[in-house]
Amino acid sequence: MSDPIKNKISTSALARSLELPVGDLFRKMEQAGWIERINDGWVLTSKGLEEGGEYTTHVKYGTYIVWPEVVTIGKETASISVNTEGNLTATGLAQHSGVSARQINLMLAELGWIKHDESGWKVTSAGIRSGGEQRCSSVNGRSWVCWPASVLDQPVVRFSLKEIKADLTHAIGLDLEADDPINHYRAEFPAKLRCADSHLVRSKTELLVDNWLYLAGVNHAYERRLPIDENIYGEFYLPAGNVYLEYLGHSGDNRYHQSKLEKLDVYRKYELDVITLDDDQVRQLDVYLPKQLLKYGIRIY
Repeated sequence: MSDPIKNKISTSALARSLELPVGDLFRKMEQAGWIERINDGWVLTSKGLEEGGEYTTHVKYGTYIVWPEVVTIGKETASISVNTEGNLTATGLAQHSGVSARQINLMLAELGWIKHDESGWKVTSAGIRSGGEQRCSSVNGRSWVCWPASVLDQPVVRFSLKEIKADLTHAIGLDLEADDPINHYRAEFPAKLRCADSHLVRSKTELLVDNWLYLAGVNHAYERRLPIDENIYGEFYLPAGNVYLEYLGHSGDNRYHQSKLEKLDVYRKYELDVITLDDDQVRQLDVYLPKQLLKYGIRIY
């Protein structure tokens, strides 16, 4: 296995490759929050570590910072994009999408593609399928995820970015296809029932479930699009556990029930976690749901 340090270069060498004065590059990195000046020396910040910066020691030159190959330095801002074997960090994706790196990570976590722990961001199996690659610092064990730039072209990512940017065309629904079956369903069964948290839902069962989640303090989304290319929506999504809720009762409508069974096949195909509810379980939400939610790390008190 090759030594990852050998594939990195010093800040001075990096400045030469970018045809920048080395002082200017240090200032840009400082403004970007990658390094800071302490006791007449440069020290890596946690952000710098996430972007691939590491320490190395040379017999002649002592300890200094090395970096992966930098491919872009913003002209209007001090942000820097790192190329790690052709992939981009959250900072690089942020430059291409017009939102912050923090929003990129939170968006990808909401999609279930990454998750956060004490060492940083970890890629999930769904994230790997979407091109995510795990990175980890050999110095302090901090972890982050790199992505191909093409991840921004995936429909579900474009959809989420429009939400983050408060795209009014998207919010009003003007960018939805008129012949989309989802639109026909929504027109046929409009959401008119107001829940305790002001969500508007389409049935009494959904009203019961939404109110139960709200009173239990469980953050939830109603009719959240699944993180796949197909235009399919989950009934309820609980981001804290990255798990969906689906009601499978007949409600006297065999077509509705069949569509639910087909949706379960989609959950299985993409390995998405889902909790299902039948009529008896809806009548006993206090008994059934706390046990099911605990499996996904959501504790009800």
